[in-house]
Amino acid sequence: GHNNNDGQLNASHGSIFPLYSTISNPNEIVKESRGKSSQAKANSKTKSSNSKAKNKKHQIDNSKQGKPYKLVIVESPSKCKTLSKLLHTYATNHALPYTFQVDSCMGHVRDLPQSVKDVPPSLRHLYTPTVLGINFNDNRYEPLYVLPTDRQRATVKRLQQLSSDDDCVGVILATDEDREGEAIAWHLSCLLQEDHEKEEKAMERVTFHEITPRAIEHAFFGHNDNLNPDHNDNHENSSSTLPPRRQVDMDLVTAQETRRVLDRLAGYTISPLLWKKIAPGLSAGRVQSVGMSLVVQRERERMAFRNSEYWDLQGSFSTDKHATSNTFRATLQELNGVRLASGKDFDGSTGELLHDKKVHHLTDQDAQQLLTILDTEDSTWKIQSVTSKKRSNKPPAPFTTSTLQQESNKRLGFSVSDTMRFAQTLYEAGYITYMRTDSTHLSQDALDAIQEQVTEEYGNENLASIDPNQRYSKSKPKIKTKSKGATNTTIPEVKSQEAHEAIRPSLIHGNAFVSPSSLSTSSSSSQNLPQAAMKLYQLIYSRTLASYMADRIVNITSVFLEGTSSDETTTAIFRASGTVEVFAGYSKAWGATNTNTNTTLSHSNTTQSLPSFPPNDSETITYLHCSNLDAIPHKTEPPPRYTEASFVKELESLGVGRPSTYASVVQTLRNRAYVGSPVSSSSSSSQGRRRGSSWKGDKGGGGGGVAISAVRAAGGEEFMGAASGPMVPSLSAFVVCSLLEKHCPSYVDPGFTARMEERLDRIAQGTSIGEQSRDDLRVSYLDEYYGGDEGLAALVEKMDKEVSAEEARRANLPSFQSQIKNREGEDDDEIGLFIGPWGPYVQRIESTTSSQTSQTPTTHEKGDTKPKVTAALPQGLAADPSSLTVDMLVMLLKSREKDGILLGTHPSDGRSIRWKLGRYGAYLQWGEAGDENTTNHSVPKKLGGLGGRNINLPNSEAGSTSMTAVMPDITLEEAVGYVNLPREVCYIQDLPVTAAIGPYGPYLKYNNTFVSLLEKDGDVLTIDPETATQVVTDGIINKSSKLARNVLAELGEKNGSQIRIKDGRFGVYMNWKKVNVKIPKEYLDNPSEIPLEEAWNLISEKADTSSKNSTSKNRKKNKTGQEIALPPAPKRPKSAYLYFCAEKRPLVAQKMKTLGEVSKELARLWAETAQDETGGGREPYEKMAAVEKEEYEIKKQEWTEECNKVLKDKGGKSKSSSKLSPTTKKTAKTATKTNGKRSPSAYMIFCSENRERTKGTNGEKLSFGDIAKKLGQMWKECDEETRSLYQSKAEKLKQ
Repeated sequence: GHNNNDGQLNASHGSIFPLYSTISNPNEIVKESRGKSSQAKANSKTKSSNSKAKNKKHQIDNSKQGKPYKLVIVESPSKCKTLSKLLHTYATNHALPYTFQVDSCMGHVRDLPQSVKDVPPSLRHLYTPTVLGINFNDNRYEPLYVLPTDRQRATVKRLQQLSSDDDCVGVILATDEDREGEAIAWHLSCLLQEDHEKEEKAMERVTFHEITPRAIEHAFFGHNDNLNPDHNDNHENSSSTLPPRRQVDMDLVTAQETRRVLDRLAGYTISPLLWKKIAPGLSAGRVQSVGMSLVVQRERERMAFRNSEYWDLQGSFSTDKHATSNTFRATLQELNGVRLASGKDFDGSTGELLHDKKVHHLTDQDAQQLLTILDTEDSTWKIQSVTSKKRSNKPPAPFTTSTLQQESNKRLGFSVSDTMRFAQTLYEAGYITYMRTDSTHLSQDALDAIQEQVTEEYGNENLASIDPNQRYSKSKPKIKTKSKGATNTTIPEVKSQEAHEAIRPSLIHGNAFVSPSSLSTSSSSSQNLPQAAMKLYQLIYSRTLASYMADRIVNITSVFLEGTSSDETTTAIFRASGTVEVFAGYSKAWGATNTNTNTTLSHSNTTQSLPSFPPNDSETITYLHCSNLDAIPHKTEPPPRYTEASFVKELESLGVGRPSTYASVVQTLRNRAYVGSPVSSSSSSSQGRRRGSSWKGDKGGGGGGVAISAVRAAGGEEFMGAASGPMVPSLSAFVVCSLLEKHCPSYVDPGFTARMEERLDRIAQGTSIGEQSRDDLRVSYLDEYYGGDEGLAALVEKMDKEVSAEEARRANLPSFQSQIKNREGEDDDEIGLFIGPWGPYVQRIESTTSSQTSQTPTTHEKGDTKPKVTAALPQGLAADPSSLTVDMLVMLLKSREKDGILLGTHPSDGRSIRWKLGRYGAYLQWGEAGDENTTNHSVPKKLGGLGGRNINLPNSEAGSTSMTAVMPDITLEEAVGYVNLPREVCYIQDLPVTAAIGPYGPYLKYNNTFVSLLEKDGDVLTIDPETATQVVTDGIINKSSKLARNVLAELGEKNGSQIRIKDGRFGVYMNWKKVNVKIPKEYLDNPSEIPLEEAWNLISEKADTSSKNSTSKNRKKNKTGQEIALPPAPKRPKSAYLYFCAEKRPLVAQKMKTLGEVSKELARLWAETAQDETGGGREPYEKMAAVEKEEYEIKKQEWTEECNKVLKDKGGKSKSSSKLSPTTKKTAKTATKTNGKRSPSAYMIFCSENRERTKGTNGEKLSFGDIAKKLGQMWKECDEETRSLYQSKAEKLKQ
């Protein structure tokens, strides 16, 4: 794009950014991508009156009909309201001859196609063969931009109508000032350019970093001496008020497009291979895969880590033997002149001391012996030296995107996605500056405001002598790189967004920030800010003020004590330290933090108060008295798992990705189940399982929500967890990372990715290399990454040919290697852990001497093949890969080989009871497999795992002694009790109360009604009659199970009902009547502390949303856009089977034990009624169903007529009943069907007739999958005559 002489923006249609390649009319692609013929631009326009009517809700109301306006296009709809008010006020106050209409483009209006159907048929030969949406002709990597969704097409059409209106005198592109916003502005200029070239309408590019009157006035109406003095705008009163205009920055657009194409090349090349070799739902990405490898590498370090134990001594000391105050604690540092070993002196991989460390390793025995020597009355203690020094802690810099994400995660518990969503809310409401920035720079106006507010709130003495710009702009930061096979290097950091300001509060009231206290009162209600957004504003406000405050000064005193044994053969040096704050400085606003970790200091030994001692040069010897001398054990700790805060910090330090993309990277890792926070990890158990709603795609990014198949491959829903917990890699992350490290090492190399990011930043800055043009630089960059013999395409093609699916699916955990080597008595079999489309599984593979690494079955001399033994891991077992052991996997295989583990025999009938593992966990089998009376029984989850209880197993089942630690955590006595369920506990009003276990856990049943049995109420085997009576009375008889059960606390009463904190299946939540609301993250540790008003606000918001959603199904809109409420649709009629079940269920329920058995028995009885020829079969129920259906048809017709009458009266369009609402459409469609089930196809008829043939000659049983495969093969082998025979049968049935 370039500025022509009249200041308008023209779009480039060259090879760099082709507008739909050879298609020049944007309307053509809109229609052609949907399979329709293109239409001319003239046909796409409407009259101005129609345009205004259809877009009324998107525009500012003009004071006068037909008044000229300028169309302002922003990205977000929520930004329109604030911006339109400011522009309309300015236009009115300054009597401008035009007004403004603000509309939103809803983010990106064009993008690369998501599927082949989005590509016009005439272009599919260019943009679909290799990578969807990329043309590889002449290796130019030309992208194809389309409008893939109805929303984008409707948005573009609306904007074209507004911009082509006769009253429109110009278009202002006011998208965000980052790389993505610049690209959106360029795409909009391409889509709207043709209209303006013909009608000579100005198109301007405007940016602003905060939505305040001053910033908007400067951006839209400020003076600009660089404007062309000869420019003449007929709609401006004076040239002095011309707004600052600039062209679209094509360097930023080039960088954005290069990054987008690069991500498409990476994802669409590797992801299909992962689907093919491992499991569907997995994905790979340029930054995503590097982030995944960082998390996996950290977990590998933790698995390979070997703990080491070391000891020291700690004692309490005082100057007075009988003193109760002025005592302090000191820790042993040296023993006989040799420093004591600490955690840093051990090798984490071996657990041994490092060879180059000359230290004394104090063991448990040594510590107890030393304690005996020193803890005597004859030992002497004296002061050896005292040192004191002052330390200045500098205030933190203003927030950038990454530091905001880190601090909000550490201090507020927000996820990265939540942080960006709340920051977006604050920015669009006009309370903070733009939240995507790499800069810590502050404008002079902001510095003046900070200076004034620091002086007002904390006093002039706490104001720094230099401003933050001077403090933090002295040196450029360096980016660490970790390249494999090379030493760590540094890359000069090239900032692509340094022109932006840091994240700070906006200047709203003159030159002042809005204080958090005033934000939480009247202004918050007007802007509907959530509580979390206000907490984030408090964080930004405090950080901004702290950056311009004085240093925090502390005095650190260290005291070294010398202790000598009575025989003077042992000398020990102890150390005590204390910190005294001399000057608070910035900590008044930000709090006392550690300058190394930037986290709030905890009270520990380093913050204790020390008594005053004489200086070192004093000749006076100070003797001390020692008490409470203790031996303290310590263990070395593995490197901690990443949290979202530390993960973002690591990505930034390595130069991988950019802060604006970190939220989407983290969300994608979670959505693809590469990373989770299972409850079994070190996350707080009070957070419980991650709510299902959190996995439906976060607004902050992540790409379409969680992939269910990816979660299944990772080990099930147990892998989910709270976003504030540690980031634990799944088994699928290990598998994918190992595959890429072996075959595409640069793809997961942080150093390589950082260098690619640095080159992208250089493209964004317009930095050329030699004589290369912008386009040549882009092409060479992409070709280096994707093309050539060492490019990504060649590596993936080679991987596809050489790597088998079994090899790709294997998980190589470091903790397994040593365990497998140390196992004895397991022959030469190798244990392998794999993942597949249906989840993780373990497999025993027989190794041979010729190929120890072979993973294929061994073929013996006679030609037979030893089958592999495979067992699926139960859901939840692999949620935390670090908890898996080889013994667990061996036990699973033994359970599979021996048809479970025999616990013993039932004392009543002598039948065996076996503990078995299935797909959904452990269960008990009573009887031998294949026997008619054999039944399966559930066990509680707490007893269904691999525990550590020693139980008496039959000798034939015990096996290796190493298996004791992972035997089933259940005794034979308990197993007998579980298989005897349900059991009668007591009687209430002559009706029994029975206890049993169902799909959702233990429960009590009374009068065909069920209530869950919680752990606090007792065990299903041992619950007493008194407790059972109370549970049934509260949960069933009083019909208060939904209000009184699971209640943890009551917050107070609102509108006649209590707001309660309850514990449910998915964690703790708030309840009021029938409204359930999840607990805010900041109150998860203590939900009862939620203020009543805040809880009521959350419940009211949820209730309003639920009400709108429930009524929206029966609402229509008239021509003016107003909603029309329609009467509710009639209830669907019952079927004959439902009438049958309602009559027979009470009788069947008394005989059957579980709900599943009741359903099966009802289905069996219903099938028997079809054979009854006496007239008492199905006929009575079918008559009842027919009568109700006839009544339903009459009611439906009346309802349809009533709806059409309402629509006609309210100006809506009358429609048939099948189109009135999504719900009623389905109802009407079902009710008007005449043929019942769909007729079977030829293949279905073939399968029904030939299913018996799949059993083979021996009559062996096959799984459903094997039967389906065999039938499919038989159908393929059928000749044309046979197929036509079945097709004719299908046609007859269809008729």
